[in-house]
Amino acid sequence: MSPGTGKTKPFFLVYILNRKCSAFHQLISSYKLSPFIMQVNPLPLPAQDQAYCIVSALESGHIDVPLEVFLDNAIPGSQATLPSLSFLLRHSKTNETFVFDLGFRKDLENYSSSIVKLGLEKFVRVPQDVVDSLAKGGLSPLDVKTRIHSQCPSDLLPERRTRFVELSNQPLLGPFPHALDFWGDGSLYLVDAAGHLPGHIVLIIDLSSPTSVESRILLVRKFESHASRAVRNMSSIILYLWLSFSSLGALAQSSEWGQCGGIGWSGSQTCVAGTACTTINAYYSQCLPGTDPVSSSSVTSVVPTSVPPTSSPTPTAPSNPPGACSTPLTLSGFNNAALPNPFLFNNGSAVQTKEDWTCRRAQIAALIQGYEAGYLPPKPSTLTGTLSKSGNTGTLSITASNGGPSISFSSTITYPSGTAPADGWPLIIAYEGGSIPIPAGIAVLNYANSDMAQQDTTASRGLGTFYNLYGSNANASAMTAWVWGVSRIIDVLEETPAAQINTERIGVTGCSRDGKGALMAGAFEPRIALTIPQESGSGGDAGWRISLYEQNQGSVVQTATEIVTENVWFSPSFNNYVNTLNVLPYDHHSLLAMVAPRGLIAFENTDYVWLSPVSAFGCETGARTVYQALGVPENHGFEQVGGHAHCAWPSSLTPALDAFINKFLLGQNVSTDEWSSNMVFNGVTWDQTQWINWETPTLT
Repeated sequence: MSPGTGKTKPFFLVYILNRKCSAFHQLISSYKLSPFIMQVNPLPLPAQDQAYCIVSALESGHIDVPLEVFLDNAIPGSQATLPSLSFLLRHSKTNETFVFDLGFRKDLENYSSSIVKLGLEKFVRVPQDVVDSLAKGGLSPLDVKTRIHSQCPSDLLPERRTRFVELSNQPLLGPFPHALDFWGDGSLYLVDAAGHLPGHIVLIIDLSSPTSVESRILLVRKFESHASRAVRNMSSIILYLWLSFSSLGALAQSSEWGQCGGIGWSGSQTCVAGTACTTINAYYSQCLPGTDPVSSSSVTSVVPTSVPPTSSPTPTAPSNPPGACSTPLTLSGFNNAALPNPFLFNNGSAVQTKEDWTCRRAQIAALIQGYEAGYLPPKPSTLTGTLSKSGNTGTLSITASNGGPSISFSSTITYPSGTAPADGWPLIIAYEGGSIPIPAGIAVLNYANSDMAQQDTTASRGLGTFYNLYGSNANASAMTAWVWGVSRIIDVLEETPAAQINTERIGVTGCSRDGKGALMAGAFEPRIALTIPQESGSGGDAGWRISLYEQNQGSVVQTATEIVTENVWFSPSFNNYVNTLNVLPYDHHSLLAMVAPRGLIAFENTDYVWLSPVSAFGCETGARTVYQALGVPENHGFEQVGGHAHCAWPSSLTPALDAFINKFLLGQNVSTDEWSSNMVFNGVTWDQTQWINWETPTLT
């Protein structure tokens, strides 16, 4: 950059050090930024199996700045609103996460007195901080292993958990005199760079897999401009450069399960290795395991946040364009005493098509995780399995890791006698062995879900195989951990032909607490063809609002306030909502509806009032409207009877059970018109108009 005669002005840039990327040069040309592209020494070439980082920008406040601070020729009194961004980074091989810088805090009054005197509240706004941004991506601060500060006074950091990096003795990297290879694999460097405080550092990050366009990005660098003529219209350029994180998303790749396309999508349209960009509907495409599902890496995607406009007007799109599938974890301002309408998107618009329902289902899944279930991690970076078989018994052994410690678990499969069908045996995954009669021709996997996540008392929180991998502080509930285990079983079965299992014909079942878990698995794992919860009660097919109503009517039932004191089936965050159930933008009719249009038959026992019989009937009735809207009411069955012990099986229910198994697991063309209740509700009145106030649409 040629020196000029203007007065020195500092400004912030997002600066790309590019190995070969024509898209970047096109971007720069469109913004007329060529004066700021420096000729530098080349960076080291990537390794054959180069590790890289996935980067997400985290909103952490906005600041109004006078342009005179940045520009010599600024109009006096003019200002721009700039975002304060932090960055979430995840290593492609180990899945280790860390955050670079923290932005502004919400409680501005709790800054040090010297900072408070500046009157931050006059020019800083923090509607969403780093913690909020992490939560939108399903993460909590406890999920972040490392936090890196570009600069910070040492007395503000916890002494025993802080590492001060000395860069002056580190080797040369390209044009930079000192750089520390943070992970030792060339994926991330800490660089000694001039800044607005002594000891300022920046990051150079490898953003690309070895098979994609190669680029590296320097996150935040403070430059000194000596050419006021060269920084003409800098207010727009600054904004463009900050926005370039979303514009340059195409240079990186969407993570597994992340969005990769759809109407209104401006981010990356390519996926990390081992996944394929799959069209879910016109508005939403997702990176799903495809080319190498067992070995692919998986990364949580944090939704990019919008940037407020500056004094220089630029074209903007609505933050939630019509039809866009936004999936926040919580909704503010929601309040409804009845069952929430499953045919309304979060923004209040109507679900009109079957494709719309796909998006609505994704919204419900996010809300359930946000309020009560906790974060369901995707497939780990390494997943392997083996099958050993003796006679009609097999043992499926699975090992999983995220680049660090690994876990192993196994399940026993009992096979039918005889020769397996050409496409393998249908399979029922039975929580703790299950308690329903399984007809001939079906293999049964005994799933030790209580080993995956313990469920003895509230003291079981964070105990079990799942938490040995994700940490005892993971916010996933026990039931969410069980779902994760079911998905890993299916992953390995798909890659193990010797198991002789037809992975398109899988069912799941369990009773009581395990019935709650089986329903969760059927709701969240779309590869399950038939879901069979048995006497699952409150927290299963019985919902929160109507169970509370039953209690208020004099029935002794299990409610939300009780269940969180009994066990760890739900996330710790659910405790915050059990006394204000009307703020939940869903109920368990929504959880049941997530199974649609796949097969679902639930069994309930009215002899046990504790199971909330009115609530079970009400939620099943609400969920049935979704099956009706999708044109497949026969795919949803419900049988509510009495006259037997809890989790015992009355033979009168076998025909209904067999019909659903015959249709969804054995592929037979049989009637599944199975819906009945004895309506024995312990004197509590069921009034459908009190709870279901929507008209059932016909989704096209």
